[in-house]
Amino acid sequence: MRQGRNAQCLAEMLFMESYLFCASVRLGVILISAFALIKSITILYVISTEGFDFTLSLISTFDINLSYRASYYMVRDTIYWLEQYPETVTIFLQLYTIIHCMSCIMAAFGAYKLKRYFVLPLAIFEFVYIVQILTLFVLFLRIVRHFVSLEKLILLTLTATAYAMLTVYDFLALIAFEQILKLVRSRQYQELYGSDPFRPTINIVNVSPKVFKNMPKWWQAENSEAISDTPNMNYAQDEAHKHFQSQELLAEVLLRNAINLDYAHRKGF
Repeated sequence: MRQGRNAQCLAEMLFMESYLFCASVRLGVILISAFALIKSITILYVISTEGFDFTLSLISTFDINLSYRASYYMVRDTIYWLEQYPETVTIFLQLYTIIHCMSCIMAAFGAYKLKRYFVLPLAIFEFVYIVQILTLFVLFLRIVRHFVSLEKLILLTLTATAYAMLTVYDFLALIAFEQILKLVRSRQYQELYGSDPFRPTINIVNVSPKVFKNMPKWWQAENSEAISDTPNMNYAQDEAHKHFQSQELLAEVLLRNAINLDYAHRKGF
């Protein structure tokens, strides 16, 4: 019972038990890895084909208004690094994207083979990605609020918020997969359901009932309701009397108590 409570407590600590309420967390990790891999390959293709034009397009994007370049230190520092070290920035982005692609492949393989630590690199990259997109969304919305109407700004804010929430949800799915693998590899879980997580077997432990001393004996239950005999019980009693004598059907302790009780009644106690 204590092991069952421990397993139940561990299960209640999970971030999620299903991905998007329609798929397993294992399948969700594979889907997250696939979409992240497609995203990284697209970014790597753009950086590799555009080269310095990609960095120059970023500079032109931030150079819409010089006041923003002077006021926001993040924009100013980003433009400075892109202008002074374009080759270093391009190589860094390429290496970062390649490592991210490798982590996506490792996470998909780890989810398929139930390898716990194979998903950890992608979880780290997703956390860094959450910080990046939150920073970019805040900076982007602060800049474009002076150029778009209120309706478009609300639409952009809702879209950015939904995408950020989806990214956080994917990160929590990766953490939940780590928790599930930790649970199924634990000793308590394997004792209850076996070592194979795909084919769990419930191990039932039979516990003998406890008999308390203050329970009434059979000869003391005179006022209790009699149990109605069923045909199966009558048949069982008839079969028992064929093979055993009446005295052999009672335990020696019950016979001794019955004899003592009759002796007490005869003596007038």
